[in-house]
Amino acid sequence: MRCPVCGCLHFHVKDAVDEYDTHEFTIANDSAIFPESREDLIVEDLTHVYCNGCAWHGEFGKVRKTP
Repeated sequence: MRCPVCGCLHFHVKDAVDEYDTHEFTIANDSAIFPESREDLIVEDLTHVYCNGCAWHGEFGKVRKTP
């Protein structure tokens, strides 16, 4: 899955407790893959994601599937 604007594979979400803390991830098999163990991060936290390659941000479901 890629960014719908620039095609980037890397995204981040803001921390629910500290909006200045972010958590980067990639997407594989329709799931977010975080480099660190993120057992405390729940699926609802992925409702608004940010692309690391451009200014796009939106719903996790709007990230387009790679053809």
